[in-house]
Order: sequence, then C-alpha cells, then structure tokens
Amino acid sequence: MNIRAYAEERRLFYVALTRASRGVYLITNSRQPSRYIRELCEIAGYEVRYETIEGAALRQCPVCLVGQMVEKRNKNGTVFHGCNQFPDCRHSEGVRAQSTARLHRRA
Repeated sequence: MNIRAYAEERRLFYVALTRASRGVYLITNSRQPSRYIRELCEIAGYEVRYETIEGAALRQCPVCLVGQMVEKRNKNGTVFHGCNQFPDCRHSEGVRAQSTARLHRRA
C-alpha cells in the first residue's frame, strides 16, 4: 500500500469515529490488531475498555502493562491466559475460570 492510500484510509477511519455520537465498538483480532486500533489505544489511553465477547473486562497484563490477558491454547490443547502482546511480552498464567478471549474494544 502506498503512503497516499494509507493516509486516505486513515482519514476515512477517523471521520467515521468522530461522527459517532454515543460511542464506538471496535472488534479486532487480538493477535494482529489493526494499526489504527493501536494508534487509537495510544491516543485514548484509559478511555479504551477491553472486553470479552460477553462484555466482561479483560485484565491488563501485570508484566508489560500494555497488553491484555487473553485465553490461548498451547500445542497440546491446554488452555492458559497469555499477554496479547506476544512475542514482545511472554507473560502467561494458568486458567482460573473459563472465558472467551476474543477482544471487543469499547472506546
């Protein structure tokens, strides 16, 4: 994608966001979030809430303080919680309760 096309795509994305009157729900892949989602999170900071698909809040990673703890499976199928900033952050924990780890971001 050339720089001009990227700029136009970004402009349209922000126009759509600024016209929302009650709030915006963005759904993204937690393993490969869009560059726009990352930029919004940097700008909005604590105004962004990370949720499971059911609406429960996701915990912030206690190690990197950037990512969210999401449900993952290892090669053997064992479920665990890991930071969605992997491989930059490799923090993981055993699962305490069942949850769905798809991100649903509310800004």
